Amino acid sequence: MRTIEIKKDIKLEADELLKGLSEMDLDSLEKFSEALNHIIARRKSPKPSDKELALLDKIYQGFPIKAQRRYDDLYKKLQDETILPEEHAELTRLVEQTEKHNADWLEAIAELAALRGITIKKLKQDLGIENPSLTDE
Repeated sequence: MRTIEIKKDIKLEADELLKGLSEMDLDSLEKFSEALNHIIARRKSPKPSDKELALLDKIYQGFPIKAQRRYDDLYKKLQDETILPEEHAELTRLVEQTEKHNADWLEAIAELAALRGITIKKLKQDLGIENPSLTDE
């Protein structure tokens, strides 16, 4: 059988890997099998599915910069205790919009990570993102 490089300078024969897997507890083996099935599925269909594309659209749809700037201005007034009641109401609406955007963003991240069979942290690394972005809208 083929040799598999686990890490630099760490190599195993495939049958050694299989022997090690055969000694795993059932839960761990099932999780490993599920992860392996995701890898196989991705290799069989490297083109993202429509679902993945929709999730990527949601992930990359940023919060409007104009709204973020207004939020920042109002938040500064709140800290300075110079905010008017109608501005406070506007700030509350912007907070709700921001929270909804961030929740939708995280939900899309989690769903895409689950589809790909990887962690959220790994997906964010793969996509090169840290937090929800802003847009010029």
